[in-house]
Amino acid sequence: MIIGMGNDLIDIRRVAKVLERHGERFTTRVFTDIERLSAEIGLPLNLEMAATEEMLEIALRHKPHACCLVPEKREERTTEGGLDVAAGHNTIAPYVRQLREAGSRVSLFIEPDPVQIAVA
Repeated sequence: MIIGMGNDLIDIRRVAKVLERHGERFTTRVFTDIERLSAEIGLPLNLEMAATEEMLEIALRHKPHACCLVPEKREERTTEGGLDVAAGHNTIAPYVRQLREAGSRVSLFIEPDPVQIAVA
């Protein structure tokens, strides 16, 4: 049995030549929107995100400074109300825990209701 670990090494001069030749077309094919934005702004990245596995995976991969969990339905253009953390505590809590363990600050978009505030 062969067990090993590999490293991909690149010659930065080759990358510079590719950038000169292909410019933005190269960067849009290689980097995600979040990676490009993060590199361009040079500021802490904050994500507003739904509590879904897909969004959690993106957040854990990019490690934003902060995440705000919001309710989201595909058909909505904007959020119509806050998260129901009282009813959805067991669903939302694991997302909050994983984001915090990854080093992100976490906030919740909730209704200004005493029960929701107490649970959040």
